Amino acid sequence: MSPLLTIPELAALFQVGESTVEKKVAAGTWPCTKIAGLVRFTPEHVAAIVAAGEKPAIHDGRLSVVQIRSRRRRSA
Repeated sequence: MSPLLTIPELAALFQVGESTVEKKVAAGTWPCTKIAGLVRFTPEHVAAIVAAGEKPAIHDGRLSVVQIRSRRRRSA
C-alpha cells in the first residue's frame, strides 16, 4: 500500500498553507480519505488534485513575456 499523506505533508508538497488544504477539503473541492476522523491523501488523490488544476495552453497570437525579453536582448 502506498503511504498516505497528512494535511501538513500535502501542504508542503503543493507549497501552500495548511489552511488552504483544510478549506479545500471542507468545501469538497479536493478528494481525501478520512480514517478515524483524520484526513489523509492517497497518491491517486494527489494526481486528481493536480489534474483538476491543469489548464490547456492558450495561444492567441500575442508574444509571451519570454519572447519579448528574448527579442529585446537580440536587438540590444
